[in-house]
Amino acid sequence: MIQTLDKSLVVGLALVVVLLALNIGVAYHNTQQLYAHGASVAQTQAVLDALGQLLSTVKDAETGERGFLITGDREFLEPYNTAVAAIDEEIRYLGALTRHDFLQQDSFSTLKRLIVEKQSELQHSIDVRTDQGFKAARALVQTGGSRRTMDAIREVAGQMRQAEQERLARRAEAAERSYQIAVATELFAGLLGLCVAGAFTNLLWRHLRARSRADAALREEKEWFVTTLASIGDAVIATDGKASVTFLNPVAQALTGWTREEAIGQPLDKVLHIVNAKTREMIENPAQRALREGKVIGLANQTVLVAKNGVEWPIEDSAAPIRDKRKGIVGVVLVFRDVTERRRVQQSLRFLAESGTILSSSLDYEATLKNVVRLAV
Repeated sequence: MIQTLDKSLVVGLALVVVLLALNIGVAYHNTQQLYAHGASVAQTQAVLDALGQLLSTVKDAETGERGFLITGDREFLEPYNTAVAAIDEEIRYLGALTRHDFLQQDSFSTLKRLIVEKQSELQHSIDVRTDQGFKAARALVQTGGSRRTMDAIREVAGQMRQAEQERLARRAEAAERSYQIAVATELFAGLLGLCVAGAFTNLLWRHLRARSRADAALREEKEWFVTTLASIGDAVIATDGKASVTFLNPVAQALTGWTREEAIGQPLDKVLHIVNAKTREMIENPAQRALREGKVIGLANQTVLVAKNGVEWPIEDSAAPIRDKRKGIVGVVLVFRDVTERRRVQQSLRFLAESGTILSSSLDYEATLKNVVRLAV
């Protein structure tokens, strides 16, 4: 009996060891499958994000170019220059993501060629506007070549996006099946599955801890961003999608006369009360146009901000839409500054011109003009 019992214990122990080893092997296999599927899903999502970012950057370049063509103001080329500087790096990144994907290589090569062509067209139109003026630039744009190139870029990017989305759906489905198999295996393992459940609990705890650290890092990043906006020299106001104020930095508070606590939730038109310096008529707030048109909007000349306490500040202003990951407009950020000193210098310059003041020599005139322009800028 003792020997039989001993033998049963040995067999039972051996069976437990075999089942445990089998469970470990199956669990390891399932884990590897989940990891592989997760990595493939992440890879596809990275390609989609890179495509979206590249297309958005090209649109930003075109927006900056069009603003310059219309106004002739080189300040509108700032978003264009920023976008052009980023395009090459974004193309390289997308190429690296798809370098092993033979299905996407042809589309990527076509997309790269079209973007290079688009950059050349944008630069050419800028050169025409600079050298030949607005009419020549308008005639060039009206030929429709730039629009056709942009349409082709959208079409190729859409084809790549569609292919990745279909692949993402397949990979997500495969990942879901792998997960279901893993759950079924754990249930079948019974009591031995408790060990795996313990390991899973430990893994989950690590995941939650990592997520907690990531959330803390995100909060720190947000605080850093708010601190940065609060510390810059220009006035900054941010709104939500309904043009209600969500943020003011100290410079904006000083110019508008509104504290942050008073302004939060108020309509922007109430906090940023702007009028024409000559007619004293209210000017349409650039935030409304930025929300409506989805592009960077600047204030017209002779704009005056009337503070809450009645003090008036000549200002220069621009508003840009805030977009979410789906490119929807969720708000506007306005940046403006007091240009009292610049207006004073400009008025002095106009007075000299209108009064017919004759300087002692052309050299004196040139030096004086340079000094005035330097102060105005």
